Amino acid sequence: MIVICDPICRAGEHVPFNSGLVEIVHRAFPNETIVFLGEHSHLLQLKEQAHPSVVDSIAWTTLSVPDRHAKYSKRFYSEVKMIWRLIKSLHRSANDILLFTTVLASTLVALKLLSRFVHRGVTLQVVVHGYLGGVNGKRSRNPIRRWQDMKTALTLPGGNNIQYFVLETSIKEAMLNYLPSLNRRIEVIEHAIPPGEEPLPPLDLRLPARFGFLGRAENVRGFPVFLTLASEMTKKHRGKVEFHAIGRYPRKDHATNAADVLTTQPAFERVERRDFMEKAKKLHFVIFPVSPEFYELSACGSLLDAMAWGKPIIARNIPILANLFGKYGDIGYLFDDEVELRGIIDSIIEKQDDSHYKLQVDNLKQVREDRSASALAKTYRELCAKTMPITSARV
Repeated sequence: MIVICDPICRAGEHVPFNSGLVEIVHRAFPNETIVFLGEHSHLLQLKEQAHPSVVDSIAWTTLSVPDRHAKYSKRFYSEVKMIWRLIKSLHRSANDILLFTTVLASTLVALKLLSRFVHRGVTLQVVVHGYLGGVNGKRSRNPIRRWQDMKTALTLPGGNNIQYFVLETSIKEAMLNYLPSLNRRIEVIEHAIPPGEEPLPPLDLRLPARFGFLGRAENVRGFPVFLTLASEMTKKHRGKVEFHAIGRYPRKDHATNAADVLTTQPAFERVERRDFMEKAKKLHFVIFPVSPEFYELSACGSLLDAMAWGKPIIARNIPILANLFGKYGDIGYLFDDEVELRGIIDSIIEKQDDSHYKLQVDNLKQVREDRSASALAKTYRELCAKTMPITSARV
C-alpha cells in the first residue's frame, strides 16, 4: 500500500503539484493500492484536476488539517497523533510507502520522532519545498524560534530512514551546500506537468506584444520590478505593448495604485485554475523577475506553467533558471539586472521576430515530454528502488 499525505494544504493550494505527483505514483505502481489523505476542500479540487481514471483508482480520505498559522506546539501535537495513526496502519505490511507531499518544520520533527517505530519494510518519503525558513537565510537569535525552523528540523538526529525529494537539481545542490549531512538522502523528482492540461494555442508575435506575470503579486516574486517595467514600457511603446498580472495579491492591503498601468490587474481572491489558463492564453511571454534568495531553495509552479503552456520566459539569471536554459536551449531570455530586462523588451517590440519566437515555443515542447507523469514515473520507481525491494508485480 502507498499512503500519500498532505497535512498542510487547503482548497486550491498546490493542487497542480499534488495532482501531478499522484499521477506519477499511480503510473509508477499501477497495481498498488494508493490512499491520499488531505483536507476536504483540497481533495475536491484535486479530483477535478486529476484524470478520471486516476481519481477512480485512489482511495480519498479526509484529514483534519491544523490551521496554517497555529502555534508550533499545537501543530506538533496534532501531527504526532496523525503520523502515529498512519504508521500503525502500515506497521504490519512489507514494502509500503508513506509519502508526505509537503511538510512544515513541526511535521518533520514529529515524523523523525516516530520514525523509529516504523516497520523495516516501510519507506518514508518527504517532498521538501516551499517552507525552508532558516536553511539559507539569517536565523532568529531567539532559541525557541530557531528550534522551530526548518534547518533545525532537517538537522535533528534521527529519521535516517527518511528519503527527501526536492523538485530541481539546482535545489538539491543548494541544499547540500547548506546541509552536507543530508548527502545521499536527497533525491530529485521534478515538478510534473499538471494532468489534464493541453498546451495553449500558439500565437503569432504581433503587436501589441503581451507580457505576463503569473502567481502571487508579492516582492519575492518580483512584482514591484514588473510594475516599474510596465510603467516605463507602456509610456515608451504606446499601443505596442501590454502587461498582464494573472494571479492575486497576498492580502488586500498589498494592492497598489501603480497597478493601473496593467491591462490585467491581480485579483483579491484566489484565481480558479481554468480562469488562470484562459487569461494566460493571450500572453506572448511570461516574466519572472524573482528574488534570487527565495528561489534558491524553492521551485516555481508558475514557471512550469509558462513552459508547459508554450510561453517563452524572460527570467532573472539564477541557478534554477540557468539550469533550465542550459538543458532546453533557447526558451526565452535571461537577464542580470533591470537595465538588461528593459533592453530585452525593447528588442522584442522593435524586431517583432516571429520566426525566432516560434523557435522558442517549439523548444518548450521538450519540457512537456520530460515533465510528464509517464516520464517521471520511471524516475520515481528508480528512487524507490534505492530504499526498498520492488517486485515485478509492483512495477
